[in-house]
Amino acid sequence: MKLAILDIGTNSIHLVIGEVMRDLSFQVLDRAKDMTRLGDETFRTGFLPEDTIARALNVVRRFHRLAENKGASRFLAVATSAVREAHNGGDFLERVLEKTGVRVRVLSGEDEARMIVTAVQHAVDFGGGRALVIDIGGGSVELGLADQERILGLASLKLGAERLRETFLTTDPPAREETQALARYADDGFETAIETLARALGRGAGEKWFDRVVGTSGTIVSLATMAHFAETGAPLDSVNNHHVPGEWFRRLHKTLLGSSTEDRAKIKGLDPQRADQIVAGSTILVTFLKRAGADALVLSDRALREGVVHDFLARNRRRLQRDLKEPNLRRRSVLQVARRYEVELGHAEHVARLALELFDETQKLHALEAADRELLEYGALLHDAGYHVNYRRHHRHGMYLIRHADLGGFTPREVEILANLARYHRGSLPKKSHEGIGELPPADRRRVEVLAGLLRIADGLDRSHNGVVRHFSCKLDETTLTLTVTTGEDPELELWAARRKSDLFEKVFGRALRFRKARGEAGQES
Repeated sequence: MKLAILDIGTNSIHLVIGEVMRDLSFQVLDRAKDMTRLGDETFRTGFLPEDTIARALNVVRRFHRLAENKGASRFLAVATSAVREAHNGGDFLERVLEKTGVRVRVLSGEDEARMIVTAVQHAVDFGGGRALVIDIGGGSVELGLADQERILGLASLKLGAERLRETFLTTDPPAREETQALARYADDGFETAIETLARALGRGAGEKWFDRVVGTSGTIVSLATMAHFAETGAPLDSVNNHHVPGEWFRRLHKTLLGSSTEDRAKIKGLDPQRADQIVAGSTILVTFLKRAGADALVLSDRALREGVVHDFLARNRRRLQRDLKEPNLRRRSVLQVARRYEVELGHAEHVARLALELFDETQKLHALEAADRELLEYGALLHDAGYHVNYRRHHRHGMYLIRHADLGGFTPREVEILANLARYHRGSLPKKSHEGIGELPPADRRRVEVLAGLLRIADGLDRSHNGVVRHFSCKLDETTLTLTVTTGEDPELELWAARRKSDLFEKVFGRALRFRKARGEAGQES
């Protein structure tokens, strides 16, 4: 199973593509990054600039296309402080969904911190002790206290490099009073957060409550790379678990304070696009190290993107283990697509079971084969995929999504049948004039009509999505098919929905459909 993770940050949009292995490890296959600077001006104006939105939409569209070309079957997208705080952040996410089909989850500051710390736990050796983790983003700083297995405390502070640059640094090079004011402001925030984290362990001022500081993400890695160049004359070959003395950061900071943006852009190890922010970032970092009493920092090359992966794997471990062990390529592919489009699998699996039961009970009527039964099951599992786009017309959205889902192990003909089952599980009855079914050969048109007729009834019999109808039996005569349903509670809603959706079945088979409900030995006409 291949995953794509999109991180829409204040400074950059990151993409990670990787494969979930059978042991639920994650193997990175590709990475991409675009420094869109989405948060520029946002913290001052409260709005994402329109030109930046347009640029970000193009990046997301490009990254989504890259992920699809790499075979990603699930797309996990998150956004952080700039989108979280902008008045038009919701509008931006609606446009992302409309233009790219990507549904973005806006993380709270605490969730962001938790995912970052989780990623660091999987990447950096804490030496058997506790680590204080810091991530300096564009809009916020995330802090976390953890040992190798547990997260002990989290904090999210509005102290990001772009936010504080906009607030405090108005001259170039920055005036001494400006950087001092920025440092005082950051120190106030760190003092409160660090005291809170220490108290969570029952520790007071001056007591040792962590063993090392770990820093991650773009600003800190950039500062570490610049410091390494300045001190050794060589590039930083490897980031993860690399120790950087605090004194290196302090010496670099003094150099940065007296430099203009143009001068900073020429410093080895710095992306020129960060040149205007790096003084704010450096001030934040050295202020933090002083407040924490840390004389060194350990680097991590894992951050939010990897944390999103670990969060996904933890929340879906049991299902993923089942899917990855599924030897049937077709079933595995269908389940992966169902998860990609956030299908309610409890309902889908119950509908599939009812549909197969109905297929078997009506075998004499339709005379279809085992291969058709299999398609009915897979069509039932995917029938609500269109909810991923919108409830309204979700049957039509589902048809489109299934056609373009890259289902493994299916022929184009079979994919088209599955797409048509989604199209006709509700709504109007199939017509030869309709796009899609009209292009099918007559035998497949009938196949779709029969299977969709069965699927509509099965879907109606789970109208509440609560599995009320446990099973049923059928009695067939020349004019009528009577279904006697066994339930655990009142099935009125299910029977009402099934009656409303019996139109296609009655048209195809020329039989009236009647329902009876039974509890134990009792039966009642319905």
